[in-house]
Amino acid sequence: MLGIIGGPLVALLSYLFIACRDSTARILLACVLLALGPFEHGVLTMLHLSFGVSFQAETTWIDIAQIFGVSVVGNLLGGVGLVTMSHAAQAKGAS
Repeated sequence: MLGIIGGPLVALLSYLFIACRDSTARILLACVLLALGPFEHGVLTMLHLSFGVSFQAETTWIDIAQIFGVSVVGNLLGGVGLVTMSHAAQAKGAS
């Protein structure tokens, strides 16, 4: 479930980055949106897992593949859903 919320959150973050004019606003935006909760994102999840592996965490490659797979599927569902809904709303508003 957190992956489904994390996908649109990162998509929203990328849209808002384009709208920000200075670096300070981008940094504050990233800090605020990423601090909202423990949302899963495929890239960030792999970064966390790689740190765990480098510090000899008790995990297997099967665990890593499962966690990454769930995170990516959730991100795809959420991110594609957000983009599809926003484009549908834009198309409806244009007509």
